[in-house]
Amino acid sequence: MKIPYYYLKVMVEGRCGAIAGVNHAPLFMKHSPEGGATNMPLNEFLLPGKNCLTGHLFWHPEESYEEGKTRFEAIVYEADPGEAVPQPGKVLARHVFPTEENEEAYPHVFELEFDLGGQEGLVEPEAVKLEGISREDHADIGVLISRLIDALIDGDEEKAWSLTHRRYETINQANGFDPATQKNLLKQQIASLAKVFGGKEIKVDFAMDELAIRPCYDQRLCWVSGSQNQRGAFTLYTEDPLDPEKVDRSFALPVYVGKTGEGWEIFL
Repeated sequence: MKIPYYYLKVMVEGRCGAIAGVNHAPLFMKHSPEGGATNMPLNEFLLPGKNCLTGHLFWHPEESYEEGKTRFEAIVYEADPGEAVPQPGKVLARHVFPTEENEEAYPHVFELEFDLGGQEGLVEPEAVKLEGISREDHADIGVLISRLIDALIDGDEEKAWSLTHRRYETINQANGFDPATQKNLLKQQIASLAKVFGGKEIKVDFAMDELAIRPCYDQRLCWVSGSQNQRGAFTLYTEDPLDPEKVDRSFALPVYVGKTGEGWEIFL
C-alpha cells in the first residue's frame, strides 16, 4: 500500500509570535515581528491513530499591540498525488485566527484532533510514558546531545548512526522509502555539513544546563531545545572571518528524545 504524504501548512501575517505543530511538537516557530510561512512534510511526526494540530499565538511584551493586523492559518492535509508541488487533496485539520468565534486576544491556544485510522507505515514511538523529567533525566539527555554533537563534528557516521538510527528508521518507514537506503539520509547530512562549513573550525552553541525539555506525543517524547526561542537542541557554526562577533554559517538540529529500557534515545 502506498503511504499518503501529509503536510503542515502555516501562514502568519502580523507582528504576533506563533508556534504550530502536531501532537504538541513545535514544528513551526515565529518569534520575529515579520510574517512567516511553511509547507513542510509531516509523515514522520504523525501517529497511526489519533493526532492533533496544536499551537499557540502570543504577543511579545516589547512589541506595541496592533489590533486587526494578525492573520493566522494552520492546516494539516493529505497531499494531492496529482500535483507536482504539494497541495491539499484532503484537509484533515484547519485552524484560522481570528474569526467571529475566536476574537483576537492573546495568548491564543488551539488543539484540533484528527484521526488517521491506523494508517500503514506511520510509527508509534516505542518509548515509556513519562511522569516528569528529573535532574538525572535532564543530565542524561544533555550527555546524549553532547555525544551527537561530537559525532557530527568528527564526521563519524557509525557513531552518529548508533545515536540517531531510530530517527532515520522512522523517516524511512513513515514515508515508504527503501529500508536499504535509510543510512543515506544521515550520510547526506554529514556530507552537507562538511560542504557548508568548508573545513573551517566548527564552534558549538550548546549549554547543557540551559536546555529546555518539553514533553509531547502524549508524554512519550520530549522536544529538546537550546533555549526558550530555539527549535534546535544545539547550533553548529563558523565565525565570519572579517568579524569574529558575527556568525558566518550555521546549522541547528531539532531533537526529540524518548526513554526506553536502555535509557534515553533520540527518536526524531
